[in-house]
Order: sequence, then C-alpha cells, then structure tokens
Amino acid sequence: MVFFSSRLRSVLTQFPTEGLPPRVLNVGCGDYPAAAALRQAREGWTLYGLDRDEAALRRARQSDPALRLVCADARDAPRIFRARFGLVLVRHPDIFRDKAMWAVALPRLLALLAAGGVLLITCYTAEESALLAALELPPALALDEDALAPPNLAGHDRYLHAYPVGAHSDFGAE
Repeated sequence: MVFFSSRLRSVLTQFPTEGLPPRVLNVGCGDYPAAAALRQAREGWTLYGLDRDEAALRRARQSDPALRLVCADARDAPRIFRARFGLVLVRHPDIFRDKAMWAVALPRLLALLAAGGVLLITCYTAEESALLAALELPPALALDEDALAPPNLAGHDRYLHAYPVGAHSDFGAE
C-alpha cells in the first residue's frame, strides 16, 4: 500500500534540519508507506526502517532498494543502531494493542536522536493520543496547527506529537 501524506510533510517543515545528522528512522515502518513523504520533506537524508514483520520489510526493499531496513523489536533499537538520527518517526503505533511494549520502546527511542532531533509520533485516535501522556517522554512541542495540512479521509497522521531532544528543544515554543 502506498499513500502520500501531505499532513506528514506539513508537520516535518516545522522542525529544523540544520546541524542534524541527515538520517530518519521510521519505527514500525511496515512496507514503508511514508517513504515518499519523507524523501520530499528530508531531501538527501538516508531513510532507515525498523519493523518486526520481515514480509513487510521485503516489500519495502522491493519498492525502494535504497531503504536501510532492520527486522527487530522497537525496544531493541538503541542496541541495534550506533548512529544518531535527526528524526525518529513512529507512525500509527496502535499503542492500545501493546501498551507495555510501547511504554518501554518510546522513551528508549529518544536515545537515538542527535541533539536537536525530534521524535514524532502520529496517531489515528484521541484515545491513543491520550495514552502518550502516561509515558516518560519530554514535554511535547507546540505545533503550528494553522500550518498543518488536514488529515486525509482515512485519518492518517490526525494526531501529531513531537518530542525534541537537547539543543533546539525550545523551538516552536512561545
């Protein structure tokens, strides 16, 4: 399945890129439907993906051989990757299906970010969004809602949560 997310692209334009390592890690990437939007929003950046579903990763490799993909659990990401990322994306994680796993994995993903990097989590529902408040994450960035494209009819990227790390963590705040 390939779909294009103007909403995802519109939120990415709100984050600085200067001085960041040009790498994106998409956790739970599946067959990597966000690749096109990420390539447009982060031109020249290397796209990495992590997922437990080897079949989905094979489909992603077939559609885009330049993707750097790893089959593993999100909780293990800090042990797998030595590089730091400018952006870590967790798109539609279905937190309510495995709260315990995500409660461990999401805070660990912060360790993969370079100073000034952002952990971006997108959700379909307000209920799933509310579950993030109970996790050990830094204060979320205030996003410019007026600059965001509307969600599509399927609700992709409806709720957006951006967590900065280190330098530039005050961007977007007023």
